[in-house]
Amino acid sequence: MQDEPKPFLDHLEDLRWTIIKCALTLAISMGLSLFFTNEILQVLEYPLRESLKSSGKTVESVLIMQNMMDPLTITLQISLGAGLLLALPGLLFFIGQFVLPALEPREKRLILPTFGFGVVLFLLGVFFCYFLILPQTIQVSWSGVKA
Repeated sequence: MQDEPKPFLDHLEDLRWTIIKCALTLAISMGLSLFFTNEILQVLEYPLRESLKSSGKTVESVLIMQNMMDPLTITLQISLGAGLLLALPGLLFFIGQFVLPALEPREKRLILPTFGFGVVLFLLGVFFCYFLILPQTIQVSWSGVKA
């Protein structure tokens, strides 16, 4: 039994509501992450702090504000990045709700394993870069800097 195809304007209405739901999800998650900017910044600074322990320097003495707007810009960038990461499951859910009716049954069965495998690979890449690549990169970049 095949469903009747929707008219074009109904598809546009569905797309509009999908975009609105995605925008609201992103705005709410950005607002939440704005309250935790300092904690997120501590997590992001951890590899630099560990790298600077041997030299006796602090992060505050190394990171230089070059513009008056840098604190605001950094805060907004952190809240946007963390908000996007926090909102990603909801965004994928809403996009999936929009796309799922157009897929064949065989394609629908492959979605969950594909996204699950993608999440595992993404997290492995994040941990690999954060704990192995980033400390080495910071060490190499600070070895050429004269104090």
